[in-house]
Amino acid sequence: MDFRRSSIGVLIAAMMIVMPLAVRGVQQTPASTESSRPSFDVASIKQNKSLGGSGSMGPRPGGRIFARNVPLRVLVMFAYDLRGYQVDGGPDWMTTDTFDIDAMAEGNPPLAKMREMLRTLLEARFQLRVHRETRQVDGFMLVRTRPDRLGSNLSVSPLDCAVSFSSEPKCREGHFDHISDMSDWKANGVRMANVAQGVSSELGKPVADNTQLTGTFDLELRWSSEMSGSSTLPSIYTALQEQLGLKLESQRVPVELLVIDRAEHPTPD
Repeated sequence: MDFRRSSIGVLIAAMMIVMPLAVRGVQQTPASTESSRPSFDVASIKQNKSLGGSGSMGPRPGGRIFARNVPLRVLVMFAYDLRGYQVDGGPDWMTTDTFDIDAMAEGNPPLAKMREMLRTLLEARFQLRVHRETRQVDGFMLVRTRPDRLGSNLSVSPLDCAVSFSSEPKCREGHFDHISDMSDWKANGVRMANVAQGVSSELGKPVADNTQLTGTFDLELRWSSEMSGSSTLPSIYTALQEQLGLKLESQRVPVELLVIDRAEHPTPD
């Protein structure tokens, strides 16, 4: 995950998995850090006072999580596998103050386990306490423009890359790129829920799949970034209609949020 900080906050380019939309009761994370909970063997956290610039974070080989110049809010997003709009509350410094983290686990645990370890670390060092709740928020429904046809850049796929990503070379041909003032997305063997996730990541708002399309699809989508006014490419709203035969309808949608109840500056190493 790489991003650049601006004076109005943090811009993040990342693909995140949509949280389930079923309503849940409020559940606060336990304050205890029992030995049975997954945790890193060694971890260092230091505040970064470089006064801006770029930052990055992510897993490294050998059970390592490495972050440089990253706000706590982004660390929480990574630890809980959420998008920015799914994290609510907390003090302002969670966005403005940045931190360096270097944490190492024994062996080579999978990413899901490393996210659990990071949650344990944030609870212990930042005194992070959260709960989940579902709220209705402004978002979009992804629907078909015509029920009888797909767009020219969307086709039924013989692949299911969620199952055969490592064994099928064509699955690894996909990309989601931002180059200058345009964006380019190619995907093979994906479901419509994945398409909704990708659009949601671009817009920074929840997008729910209501296309009623089953199975997997190949797609290619090119559009102009909303930050640019010079590209000859269409906006993502127009591109979805012209290239994929899909459109976005504004609607209040249920989204499960992670609400920050407590966060403190980390204890020293």
